[in-house]
Amino acid sequence: MCLKCSDINSLWTNCASKTSALACNNASYLQDSECLLCSTINSQCTQCLNVDNQPVCTNCSSTHYLNPSSNCLQCSRDVPHCLTCTQDGLGGAKCLTCFQHYFASDDHICSFCNSSIPHCEKCSQAGPRQAHCLECQNTHFAVNNLSCVSCGSLVSKCQTCKSDNNQINCTSCLIGFYPTTSIKCVLCSVAVSKCVACQPDFLGGARCQACE
Repeated sequence: MCLKCSDINSLWTNCASKTSALACNNASYLQDSECLLCSTINSQCTQCLNVDNQPVCTNCSSTHYLNPSSNCLQCSRDVPHCLTCTQDGLGGAKCLTCFQHYFASDDHICSFCNSSIPHCEKCSQAGPRQAHCLECQNTHFAVNNLSCVSCGSLVSKCQTCKSDNNQINCTSCLIGFYPTTSIKCVLCSVAVSKCVACQPDFLGGARCQACE
């Protein structure tokens, strides 16, 4: 019965017998009639070749780049705060995406989210050199992931807010007001006569903390 080489060993692409490989897939290299994983060269190596009987890495995982010495180095080693990258052709890293508080404003720079979108706390890469805001500071609300507007400009007297299914949810109001389930800030005295400071209760009303 004839067997495919890959049925004998998933790393094999060609073989001479059941015990002897002639060629390997991209994730491995040939040595002494065996296919060895590229990760034995470097844990982040994903593709490799045997050159003059020496294994050489040719590609790295997305969080690493291949330097001129064929080593896999972490993206952030060349570009601080960089998460994923490719080789830039000059021996360094070309950053594709950054960690959550940053975005790639340049091939070799990860900038704070709020440098592109004021008051943005967390962002992702929207396109070349463009940030996509995922979360604003708690005093602001993300609009279409392109800007952060103050909570108070959307809900009068609102101090802090958050996004709830892309709808604003006011979480606290200025002193003397409390947030309601109808997304409003209401005077404490409306709920409790002569109350000047309060907190919302679990029933949609207010719990007074200070009176006139």
